[in-house]
Amino acid sequence: MSKILCFGDVHFSSINAWNFQAGEHFIDWFTNEDFGNKDDIEMIFVGDIAERDVNPGNVVDQMWRLFSSASSKAKAVYVVCGNHDKKLYHDIEQHSLKFLTNLPNVYVFEKETELVTENGYNVLVLPWQAKSTEGITLHDYYNKLSENYKDKTYDIVTGHWNIKETTGPAWAQDGVDLTNYHAKCYAIGHIHLRLRDEYIGSIFPNSIAEQNDSYPRGYKVYENGTESFIRIPRFLKYVTLKLGEELPEEDKNCAYSYIITDCNTEVEAKERYPNINIKGIERVPTRITTSTEVGTEDGTVDISQFSNSYISDLPKSFAEMIKESGITVSRATYSLVRSVIA
Repeated sequence: MSKILCFGDVHFSSINAWNFQAGEHFIDWFTNEDFGNKDDIEMIFVGDIAERDVNPGNVVDQMWRLFSSASSKAKAVYVVCGNHDKKLYHDIEQHSLKFLTNLPNVYVFEKETELVTENGYNVLVLPWQAKSTEGITLHDYYNKLSENYKDKTYDIVTGHWNIKETTGPAWAQDGVDLTNYHAKCYAIGHIHLRLRDEYIGSIFPNSIAEQNDSYPRGYKVYENGTESFIRIPRFLKYVTLKLGEELPEEDKNCAYSYIITDCNTEVEAKERYPNINIKGIERVPTRITTSTEVGTEDGTVDISQFSNSYISDLPKSFAEMIKESGITVSRATYSLVRSVIA
């Protein structure tokens, strides 16, 4: 039985080591996964394949490897343009997905398209488009356009935008109204959590805020008039760790990004954990005790001291502290302090 597999935002990136590693783990899983007989399988990717519209070579290589694998596993692969896939660079429009059309059965959609797939499914594709030069928002454009489709029902409506809500945050209330878009299955990208069944969600969390196990990650399968949701492994995990604690056991097929707490500088964190991805730190709170609590009579206060038990390079740590805190010191003072701690 033929079926269409729908995958969410990928956001390949090498901006951070953990994002790149997560992309590698996803490719490894995808390449080794048995989705079924190629002639029965079609695939939809709902946009934002990469984090940037202009990408370094290693990200381009990731994109090429993923879609080369998809091309070998599916009869046809349909890619919906997302807002990260096509932008202006030095006033020249850059289309980061264009090169994928060099694969024989990969199709990239830049504009709204009614599509009959290789296996006969009716699909309406509504990609992200820049409409500001036309004096209209993308949401208003698709809301107006919906009148053309109100009498039709599709197997799948896929797109890259947020769905209009009657209540909730302002960004959700300004969206595409699904009233006139009728489908047996919706495969909508752009929103990284599956806040509604119509959304697919991203392949892995792109921030700590997106790491929410209440919204499992996976891909949709449309087959014989019905849809199902298949969970995928975790490819990226954000972990909060108190300075000095032992590292947790890691899954070799997952990338990790750590936030180190009770820590004063990234230098301190990196010296304690030299072989992990450190996303950031949370400093030790400055605790001030009153003079009565410390038994003094001159009105002085005692500010708790930060631990430097993991700092071996004090000058480097001092420079990092100046940079992170935004403190302004004179050149003479800076030189004096460095001469004392060197």
